[in-house]
Amino acid sequence: VYRNYWGFCKCYYNLFNILNAYSNFNKQIGSAQGLNFIGAIGLSLFDTEQEVFVFLDGLLNRFELIKYMGVKNENLVKNLKYFSFILNKYVFDIISFFNNKLLSHDFFSTNWILTLFSNCMDKNCLVIIWCFMIIFGWKFFYCFAIETLKFYKNDIIETEEKYLNS
Repeated sequence: VYRNYWGFCKCYYNLFNILNAYSNFNKQIGSAQGLNFIGAIGLSLFDTEQEVFVFLDGLLNRFELIKYMGVKNENLVKNLKYFSFILNKYVFDIISFFNNKLLSHDFFSTNWILTLFSNCMDKNCLVIIWCFMIIFGWKFFYCFAIETLKFYKNDIIETEEKYLNS
């Protein structure tokens, strides 16, 4: 138990160091929501804090996440509107279901955008997704999100029905 506790504390300490260093390095983003998820995955992929720092900075620069996170998140609203357009075009039935329940796609898509799926995905799958995102950019992100919703459509609807009938 002591060994596991120390391992957890060490990881937490490393994550704190990385996020603190990055917030000082990139004042425009600072301590943005979602960086902890991305940094934690980075810690499981790389050996040193420096490597995680470079990974984090590269990912943020590649996807221009400075426009979505931090102080000037000017593109987040624009991106959510575009994402809404795409969702309505390709998965209208799911979006209609959410709307009928007085939900917006923002309740899940904002987290997906800010954390690049790292808050809800298995690490091994996430690495593959990020590789495809690095190669194909935001287009892959949108396609993956749409296909994920299509895949889980029945589960989403059935879960709601089970919850309402309880």
